[in-house]
Amino acid sequence: MKSHNEFTAREVAVLVEEFRSEFRAFGEGLQDLREKVDRIEGRLAYIEANFATKEDLRIFAKIFNDRLTTLEKE
Repeated sequence: MKSHNEFTAREVAVLVEEFRSEFRAFGEGLQDLREKVDRIEGRLAYIEANFATKEDLRIFAKIFNDRLTTLEKE
């Protein structure tokens, strides 16, 4: 007589197949998440590039305004 803590080979095989199925579904979900993160990274890189450009323009505007002020004083 088997105790309640023992499994037959068939029961173990069923459990293993259930785990495989769950891991497969988890892996597919993880792949979807990776693709979304990749898209977000691409969009963030674009935003960062534009932000740097705007910061450069702010610096240029300050320098330009300073020079213009100097010329106007002359």
